[in-house]
Amino acid sequence: MSITSTDWAVVAASVSASAFSFAGAFWLDARRAKRQAKIAKEEELKNACAQIISGALRVSQKSGALGVAMVIRSGLGEGLSVVLRLRKPADPLEINDYLFSELAPILDAQSVVWLSGGSDATLVRSAGDVVVAVGDVIEKSTALPKYRQPDPTASQLDQLLFALHDLIPLKLTSEKEAARRESVKRIGLACAKFGELMREKLRMDDIGAILKAFPSLLDAGNADPRESDNVDAESQSGAE
Repeated sequence: MSITSTDWAVVAASVSASAFSFAGAFWLDARRAKRQAKIAKEEELKNACAQIISGALRVSQKSGALGVAMVIRSGLGEGLSVVLRLRKPADPLEINDYLFSELAPILDAQSVVWLSGGSDATLVRSAGDVVVAVGDVIEKSTALPKYRQPDPTASQLDQLLFALHDLIPLKLTSEKEAARRESVKRIGLACAKFGELMREKLRMDDIGAILKAFPSLLDAGNADPRESDNVDAESQSGAE
């Protein structure tokens, strides 16, 4: 039994069809995998953005509580409570863990923005602005008055007077409260700007919804970051 040219044509057509089917299936799988990887990357970036914003707002609350605790646990009464073992002394490591339980996820999320944010330097910089604002609100919430800040170069008499000041309880001053409120407003503004940039990157509807909801965050000195970037780009193109 001999194989005719018709048989060879049928075999060739079958092989070609199989090859095209395999190539088509491979192309579809590759395209689907690429699309799924893009979706997963965007989801990771979105979760990191949410973690930075929510963590920053939680830190602002925790730092405020820490500032109040500094006032309550100060002065002669606190010293007597510690000496009489009615209360254990403040542990700096516990305080660090108290704040770092919120700071660590923020820093982890920031690294995700650095690695997955693509070539958008504005988004990376905005995430850094939130982290800087977090540090500022902690500093403003826990800052000691100047007269309670130790000076290693002071004389022995000044050091003795400084030690006596520790017997006087701390007080919440209007200046400190005003500085803290301003730092909280800055952290809110940094979070709002970062959220809007993230909405723009994810191509969401109504990109400016956050700052529209909180218009008091914007003033003459705090413009929308997307507008400032457009101005910079226009000035650079004009210079060229």
